[in-house]
Amino acid sequence: MSYFQNPFATEFRGSWILGDISDNLSFTCPANAGRGDDIIVSWADGPFDLSGNDADGNISKTLNFRFSTSSLNYENWSLLAVDITTLASSSASTTHAEIVNSLNANAAFATWFTAELNSSTGRTTIRSRQPSTTFRFFVVNGQAEAKLLFNQRAGVAELPTYFDRHKFAYLFTTSASYVSFIDRQNALMPLTPGTFIVDANVITNAKDAYGKSRNLDYTTVRADWQLLDGKSDAFMFQKICLDAFGNISQIIEYQAGSKAGDLAKKTCYYRNGGASGANPFKITEVPYMLTSSDLVTPDCTEATVCS
Repeated sequence: MSYFQNPFATEFRGSWILGDISDNLSFTCPANAGRGDDIIVSWADGPFDLSGNDADGNISKTLNFRFSTSSLNYENWSLLAVDITTLASSSASTTHAEIVNSLNANAAFATWFTAELNSSTGRTTIRSRQPSTTFRFFVVNGQAEAKLLFNQRAGVAELPTYFDRHKFAYLFTTSASYVSFIDRQNALMPLTPGTFIVDANVITNAKDAYGKSRNLDYTTVRADWQLLDGKSDAFMFQKICLDAFGNISQIIEYQAGSKAGDLAKKTCYYRNGGASGANPFKITEVPYMLTSSDLVTPDCTEATVCS
């Protein structure tokens, strides 16, 4: 029940283990269609006003990178923060050419990357000096990235809470909680739009490979059971109907996350005269098409709280 961003050029695909292998579901977060394994490009035209702060109040002139190497199993993500206005005539109107010069003049940046102007667009292009087979990097959201938009075409998707285990190692609060997930992939950036305005903007402004809006709405985060979309028998909902005497007369059962029009099962209980406490003499189970009035919403406040 959360949004995640995939900053890399390959699609994230994870399995939700639900019991029997036939019940396991796959969830994906699209690849970052705006970059290559060793190259990233700005998707915004300059000049840029980098004199103030981003939407969360952090200084705009800093461009942040995270990078890791295969020698560290991609589990230690170093932070490289670069002031991209050091060679600009005005931080309030910084051009791509000035950004490129400022980046290349930074010794730490030049150790790992090189920047240049794209010959056709005139925008900033950054390329890794390391082979893509042993080096991974991405631009951190916010600050200068909010203006330059290297991540504009990064994959963004709603995924079950389960996939939080695949976030970057440096985002775990303790090393113990991190190492407990042996299947971790170090591949996703969780987005928390309710806490950070920058994350809300990332979701709203996310675009696909063709520059078209992904039409995501950060205000409508679905619960994990909704993300099942009626695809798993491991989680079932039941709407129970009673007769005038309080006996169960019908049970409409369907897979969690199903919608009106989906297939369900309706179980009917037939009782002699419908008297209170009468045992059913016939039970039938038939295919049934769900209507909107059949759908129930989990509300555990009505149940006994587990201690």
